[in-house]
Amino acid sequence: MFVEPPEGFSFVANRPSSFFEDYSIPPVYQPMRRIGVNLAGHVFQAIDSPRRIPILTRCDLVHVDGSMLPITRRPWIVGAIEYASALFSFDDRWYARPTMRHSLVRILSGPRCKKVLTYSEAALNSLRLGLGKEFKDIEPKCGVIPQVIPTKYLRRHPAKRDDASRVSILFVGNHFFDKGGRELFFAFKRLKRKFDVELILVTDAPAHHRSYFDSFKEIIRREEGVTLHTRIPRKILWDECYAKADIFCMPTYMDTFGYVLLEAMANRLPIVSSDMFAVPEIVRDGETGLLVHVPVSSFERDVLRTPESVMKYREAVLNERLFGQVVDSLEVSLGRLIEDDQMRRRMSEAAFREVEQGRLSVAHRNSQLRQVYLESTS
Repeated sequence: MFVEPPEGFSFVANRPSSFFEDYSIPPVYQPMRRIGVNLAGHVFQAIDSPRRIPILTRCDLVHVDGSMLPITRRPWIVGAIEYASALFSFDDRWYARPTMRHSLVRILSGPRCKKVLTYSEAALNSLRLGLGKEFKDIEPKCGVIPQVIPTKYLRRHPAKRDDASRVSILFVGNHFFDKGGRELFFAFKRLKRKFDVELILVTDAPAHHRSYFDSFKEIIRREEGVTLHTRIPRKILWDECYAKADIFCMPTYMDTFGYVLLEAMANRLPIVSSDMFAVPEIVRDGETGLLVHVPVSSFERDVLRTPESVMKYREAVLNERLFGQVVDSLEVSLGRLIEDDQMRRRMSEAAFREVEQGRLSVAHRNSQLRQVYLESTS
């Protein structure tokens, strides 16, 4: 957004412009900054308030992303809300505490707040479910503007493959079990009995899955045709892994949006993913990819998370027996794409058009944002 703003508008920020210009370099969070962010989150939770940040920069309109609300006397909008509880540092008890709900409504319904923008309809619905009857006080201000990928990272011409005969499946996700990596691995073992296929896994696991993942890594490394990367520079991920893949697969159980799906689309890859939360808003089943049903999810579309549901999910996601149907569905969906290269090409081009000029493009995002800014500054 900072690099490619809507026509007629420019941004000022509390970071140098170079910070926003190179997508290939992930943001670096210094330890003291991380401690400060976590401390601020605890303070706001203690006073039953959404996360807030003071804005001192002079401007005509304040646009704050990252589920933070500004403290300012200027007109403002809040964007990039991925899930309602993100406004409360993912405290999933917020909607059950009247003081939290009331404080959020009071701030968002104030005259200085001009717009409330979520990443997806699913995220907007989580806000609707959490606020209940109080949602009507802010509903006219609410809208959806999805994430997009910078235009300079769109792969405008298909990459050349060294081995065009072998079909390469790519998985990218640091939460191996939460993103369905295990089920993809089992499906791949079946697929390679019938097809000339390889699997590239760019993945890792959080601390609470560490011991299980460490043992599973040994199984992966013994499997012929599988390449496992746990730590690679983003440039290699982009220039080699995405560029050499034929299919992107991430049957996730826990994403609120799934930015890697946009990365895959920017690299002209057909997608196989899950039908949970906002994924069907990104991947159009049968057009830009294929969706499989998942029996367990950290985020439901029509039910709010609770601390209890999160604990049940964490227990369930490690139970391989619950996901046999996912493995079956992945085998069928991936098999269709492996067998039918015309389907792969059709879906890859449709996916690319979506991020180049469609509803997930910078041009479409800027058109929506420009209208929001004009209305907010009139």
